[in-house]
Amino acid sequence: MRILVLNNLYAPHILEPDHLRVATICDALEQRGHEIHVLTSHHGIYKTYSDGKVDRMLRLNGVFDHPPIKKAGELKPLEEANNQALNNAIEQFQPEIIYIGSLQGIGKSLMLHVINTGLPHVFDVADTWIADELCSDPWLVYWNGKEVPFAQKLTRSGSALFGKRKKADELTPTGIYENGKRVKGLFDSGVDLANYRSNARHAFKFSRLFFCSQPLQNAIVHEGFNVGHGEFIQPGVSAHAFHGDVKLADSPTKKFLATPKMNNDSGTNTALKALTILRSQGIQCSLTLCGVGDSDYEARIKNVALTEKLPVKFRKLGDPAKELPDIYRAHDAFLYTSEVEEGWVAAPLQAMACGLPAIVSDVLAANDFYRSRHNCLVFAAQDAGLLAGRMQDLIQDDAARCQLAATGQMEVFAIYDEVRMIDRIERYLQRTLEYWEDYRNGAVDEQE
Repeated sequence: MRILVLNNLYAPHILEPDHLRVATICDALEQRGHEIHVLTSHHGIYKTYSDGKVDRMLRLNGVFDHPPIKKAGELKPLEEANNQALNNAIEQFQPEIIYIGSLQGIGKSLMLHVINTGLPHVFDVADTWIADELCSDPWLVYWNGKEVPFAQKLTRSGSALFGKRKKADELTPTGIYENGKRVKGLFDSGVDLANYRSNARHAFKFSRLFFCSQPLQNAIVHEGFNVGHGEFIQPGVSAHAFHGDVKLADSPTKKFLATPKMNNDSGTNTALKALTILRSQGIQCSLTLCGVGDSDYEARIKNVALTEKLPVKFRKLGDPAKELPDIYRAHDAFLYTSEVEEGWVAAPLQAMACGLPAIVSDVLAANDFYRSRHNCLVFAAQDAGLLAGRMQDLIQDDAARCQLAATGQMEVFAIYDEVRMIDRIERYLQRTLEYWEDYRNGAVDEQE
């Protein structure tokens, strides 16, 4: 298959372990003989660039420290540039199918553009961008929102009257429907979702999609999007990249690692409080924080560590794909402290694959895989005292720590095998091509 991949970030210019997922899938599919071309953002290099296989041409808006752009005069060239990059990629690569990953921070006119091409396409949903951004997309709100300034409404009406909107739709789609028909309340803030949730968001069509977790799918369905037909494909961990020996019982447990998203929900402050409690009890250990996110939050965390004189090391990733395995193996245990449920969390599984025992918050433990005192330790999110107790358990009970690490590693490879994931994704892509052919030939009445 000739597969065009759209994603907001692409290795090595990523921010956290979860962002490695799409590149890992692309590499695996390429090894199976498929042709891959990637269209992604220029994040990390701050200029557009193409190396033949990867076009880093897309511009991000309001995420990963890229400034938010909302004014029409600035939005227009941004949207045009992104959609022209898509046109160029399609023209040059001639894909059989388009694989869409995360569009967080990318104007959703690009998604509508893909749909309008009529090319077979698949959504791989591993985060909450659909629920978080579709109805608040600045470009779509500008053209369709009811609660906009009168002058904007006037300009918008004039554009429709004199054919400018229709012209814009040729490159940068301005709405769900080609005739500019507005879906009541869909792009309006402050409305009662319950009054239109049951049907308005169904206007977004996701014919073929799969999710990395059932809770993520349930959450997006709850927000009113018609994605209940999507499949669930279990994520995977590469045994080739992420592997390591479980440390022997006589090896001390001193160096803890966390890879948080560095925001108010990350639980990083809880980890610092737990470290403070341990040190007050005379227990010597350190913490490495290998994560990025909100710069203000990160500054506050650094200030706390400095003020409390905590042994905390802040580490930035250059090339996560190459650096992460060694970082995991250089530590003794892994902490996952998030206070909110996330769709797909790679880091604990990667750490466990590398032989580390893991301590995870009960948010992650809602997943049936994580069973406390069997393959990991669990603590209540935000409970620094309980987290400190779990860390102390690993430090003082060498036999239990070894058993947890060994069981965790074995079960990660048994349940989250990357080969099995790639098999299912490959089959899903192939079935999508078959489905599209049947649809074009009239063998099926409508797309799912």
